[in-house]
Amino acid sequence: MNDKDLLRHYLKMKGPDAARWNLSPECLYLEFRMRAAIKSYLVPFAGMGVLNVGIGVGEWDDFLGYWIKDFGSLTSVDIDKSICSLFRYRQRRERHANPSSVVCEDILKTELPRRSFDVVTVVGSTFEEVGETPALFSVCMDLLRPGGRLFAAPIDRNGQATALLRQACLSSVPVIHNKRFSHEKVRLRVIVVKRPRQERTRKAAENHLE
Repeated sequence: MNDKDLLRHYLKMKGPDAARWNLSPECLYLEFRMRAAIKSYLVPFAGMGVLNVGIGVGEWDDFLGYWIKDFGSLTSVDIDKSICSLFRYRQRRERHANPSSVVCEDILKTELPRRSFDVVTVVGSTFEEVGETPALFSVCMDLLRPGGRLFAAPIDRNGQATALLRQACLSSVPVIHNKRFSHEKVRLRVIVVKRPRQERTRKAAENHLE
């Protein structure tokens, strides 16, 4: 990875295909809603450990790093080696103030230690790209410390949000936030799930689906 690769990345982001979406009101609306939501629902604290699943272009990870800069650290996971290499190099060249620890692996086969994060985030199209919502939900919950939060913001299409809520119900974990946002044809669902410090009944979890 070098500066030529980074320049190609910048030019691709500003190219006619990507720029049309990246600069659109719909894209900016989604970014605003996700960033405002996590700042509203979760408060950073000293020693905080955050994991983001699915790097993509890395802007969500950039934001998370700055958000927790004075409190904790961010780990970013993606299965694509080229995405991981470019993201790691870009953050270094841009001198990000709180860069991610980048892990390139299949999250469904992760070697990250259990119960090692206070917050796990999965946003945008990641649930759709992984394609195994129950398995991904289970892995994320397993990576959370007791009392930790899963912040999920799937694009509300193809049933990902509904499948996520159903899995939370089946797993008997509390859904502490569940809200829809929409602009034009774009729909976003923000869901925050808490890993209980103690087990609770399935009936109590089902109340959150009403």
